[in-house]
Amino acid sequence: AHADNKDPQAYSALCYEMLLCLSQETNENAGQESASPNENVRQIQEYLEEHFSGSVSLEDVAEHVHLSKEYICTLYRQETGHTIMNELTAIRIRQARHYLEHNPELKAKDIAAMCGFSTPSYFGRIFLKWMGTTPELYRKASSVTRES
Repeated sequence: AHADNKDPQAYSALCYEMLLCLSQETNENAGQESASPNENVRQIQEYLEEHFSGSVSLEDVAEHVHLSKEYICTLYRQETGHTIMNELTAIRIRQARHYLEHNPELKAKDIAAMCGFSTPSYFGRIFLKWMGTTPELYRKASSVTRES
């Protein structure tokens, strides 16, 4: 399929979305190559991957690795260059993108709940901030690229 030539804004939005996706994938891959060998950082990342769909606090993470909240925050930032909560949001957005791309039957509010966002409106705001588009427009753009 191709973008409707009569709607240059839709075509432009689709191109922009594809560039955002490529950029996000490049950033994710770069982060994987520089992953810390630090065992505590690995345990934190695993915990976030396993628990992203629920409510996760820094206290929960600290308890899991048996360290103080202050220490894990400093350690994680030193080793990865970003915060624990930023990592949690990245995981949630990555999973939401997967659901939007591969599960057209799911409503955005259900995806928000499945990915650990407290409300659908908060999900929409965070998704827009990270991806530069709304979940609904992201889904439309990804379905167009899959049909191509």
